Amino acid sequence: GDAVFGERLMHSRLAKNGEEFIYITDAPYDGFTTGNRVTILINFETEDDIKYAYEVLSATGKVEMELQVAFWGSTYAQVTDRFGVFWQLNFG
Repeated sequence: GDAVFGERLMHSRLAKNGEEFIYITDAPYDGFTTGNRVTILINFETEDDIKYAYEVLSATGKVEMELQVAFWGSTYAQVTDRFGVFWQLNFG
């Protein structure tokens, strides 16, 4: 591994119907607290789906990056949920 990740997991993915669905990554830093040990990225199939997930997570969590069109052209957001889990939401 590299100096930041060491022996941690950089990328893992779960597939749904043969398509990439959820990515999971170990946190690249020390100082773990409950919830921040992994980052979860979900690729959504529709814009309505990402908007719904964003609304649900941000209602009781902390918005780290507003839902927006990212520089790579996808609709994207980052939210830490009420349990401290860091979510990346991506569509497109």
